[in-house]
Amino acid sequence: MPAPAKTRVLVVDDSAIVRKVLSDILNSQPDLDVVGTAPDPFVARDKILSLAPDVLTLDIEMPRMDGLTFLDKLMVHHPLPVIVISSLTQSSTGKAMEALSRGAVDVLAKPGGPYSVGDLREDLPRRIRAAARSRPARPHPQAPAAAPPVKLQAGSIPPKRIVAIGASTGGTQAIEKVLKSLSGDVPPIVITQHIPDGPKVCYKRPSVDVLFHSVAQAAGSCASAALLTGMGSDGAEGMLAMLRAGARTVAQDEDSSVVFGMPREAIRLGAAQVVAPLDRVAAALFDAAR
Repeated sequence: MPAPAKTRVLVVDDSAIVRKVLSDILNSQPDLDVVGTAPDPFVARDKILSLAPDVLTLDIEMPRMDGLTFLDKLMVHHPLPVIVISSLTQSSTGKAMEALSRGAVDVLAKPGGPYSVGDLREDLPRRIRAAARSRPARPHPQAPAAAPPVKLQAGSIPPKRIVAIGASTGGTQAIEKVLKSLSGDVPPIVITQHIPDGPKVCYKRPSVDVLFHSVAQAAGSCASAALLTGMGSDGAEGMLAMLRAGARTVAQDEDSSVVFGMPREAIRLGAAQVVAPLDRVAAALFDAAR
């Protein structure tokens, strides 16, 4: 039986040292293969066409063209899973959110401060594997139209009702779509989205489980929860706690998820009452509020 094909990775960064560090980390894994590196987007463009990588790692600050501009062009002409790895994502949450909104499936910080090379060595290979299984996120200008807004009548929501939403890879656009589909009188909404940085809880920064457990304890049956696209299992146990406390729970389905990790685990645990495509998540959340 032939060996499974390795995930092919192209590393794009203007620093030769960073390219070597990333390449060494990835090539140490038996299922990953750095097929090439590029110092800027123009070289990267040619290597994407000639090497056909499965996943791209991309810096933001580079000569000749910045990474975000290149990301825009890539998502239009040759979409593939992109993980942004940049020091700017650690110093600026806005840059991380912008990269995700433009189509990156994940964001990682370069080592520095509390985030070490050891942390990157632990995080990067599994992020690459998850990205290889993902669908490239579509940038906002080409995002599909949202479902008709959920109409909520004034007074239909108990004063203490609260909605909790958790997401990771692909989550920024998913969360935006859910929020844009709401109209009228909506309850308070609290959100956990994995982006750098913060204290690690359950290996995530921040943790959906922490949010869901706190909402279960504080609001009980007056709460609703949605667990959206993301890799790993964060949020599944917290959603189960919310269900046991009487909350309504919804998991995004596989077809509409960029990475079907967190929702899959919630479904496996029996924590999700409803499994819905992204454009029906809002309606499923608020069925109990009507």
